[in-house]
Amino acid sequence: MSSGSEARRGAITLVTFGHVRPTHHGADGSTWELIEYLYKQGRLAQVICCDFDSEAVSRIDVPFVVPFQPVFRWGSVLVERLGAGKPAWVRRSRERLFDVLVSRSAALAKAEQVLFRKPNFELTVRSLRRRGIPNLAIASILHPRTNYDRVGSEAQKRGLLDHSSYRDEIRLGQLENFFALCDRILTTEEVGEVSFYEHGLPRNRIVTTRLMNGADCERFFPSEHARSPGPLRYLHLSAMNLVKGVGPLFEAWSELGLSDAELWLAGSMDASTQRLFKEYGLPQERWVGPVVDSPERYRSADIFISPSLSDSAPNTILEALASGLPVISSDACGASILIENGVNGWVYPWDDVQALGDCMRWFHDHRSRLPEMGAAARATALENRRGKFGEAVLKAIDSELTPD
Repeated sequence: MSSGSEARRGAITLVTFGHVRPTHHGADGSTWELIEYLYKQGRLAQVICCDFDSEAVSRIDVPFVVPFQPVFRWGSVLVERLGAGKPAWVRRSRERLFDVLVSRSAALAKAEQVLFRKPNFELTVRSLRRRGIPNLAIASILHPRTNYDRVGSEAQKRGLLDHSSYRDEIRLGQLENFFALCDRILTTEEVGEVSFYEHGLPRNRIVTTRLMNGADCERFFPSEHARSPGPLRYLHLSAMNLVKGVGPLFEAWSELGLSDAELWLAGSMDASTQRLFKEYGLPQERWVGPVVDSPERYRSADIFISPSLSDSAPNTILEALASGLPVISSDACGASILIENGVNGWVYPWDDVQALGDCMRWFHDHRSRLPEMGAAARATALENRRGKFGEAVLKAIDSELTPD
């Protein structure tokens, strides 16, 4: 770093429970974007992670550290073997093992400021507090109890037993303790911040940003050619589980009974989603499975639907907007603040199945509006493109953690 105000700003240690690699997808994609941004700003000191792509990170001239790597590697193998058929237990156990190792690592002891990404680091943040090292956590979820309560209610309503990490009470306690101990929490405006206020987090510890990642407008863009005439195509793309709102989506769709429209589903389905998929009698051929080339999948659709019960800022909404698709979003998605009703999509109350159906029917009855709304969607993405996320994070660190 140079001089003046820059010299007073601390170097940042990024801690993430993830495999660091260049990618366009999900939280890993925004983590890589963040690493590149902080490095270009001369602020990245080191990255502590579970694993990393050594060839890719070679152009980032800072240490990438997996603390006690052999212990974590063989511990993870043991956890996977012991936890066969118990994915929530496996996830929690691997997170806890990594948390123990990070909290005792020499790399953490060298940190000036710590930025948590994909966080479940209760022990690590306790270690930071003892050492007086300031920290900020990016809340990639709404408050964990919001997820716990809403998924539990949805499972009960639909007669399901949900064994996902969202309903893991031990992990819930770890996450609640983690957020309670962090110096600052960065979350989305409105939706994210309200979820933390509702569960007792002081307002002076919550920092907000407009979105948790930026739109990749170079990779995702509208088709150059108008889609061939045919049924109206609605698209939902996610790793499908109850928190993604698949129950309300399937219910609303089945009640609409539109003969000249199709609901396409892209991505994986957990056991609960597959059961609902069969119960609502949705056509098997409309589920395309895991997505290989998502830009083409967006360009083959007319409208995107994000019906999540609780979601901080799904990448899919930004990808859809960049692809020129109007978006139907629940108001439980942090990225719903990018949607202007009747302009680039519609936002509805997350627990109102009838309202979701009304939004889908509106597009069916107003197909002529699709071109102008698609253009407005693309314009929204261009205003919120990649790079904005890194700017927001660094601004939060410097305004909240750096002494005057």
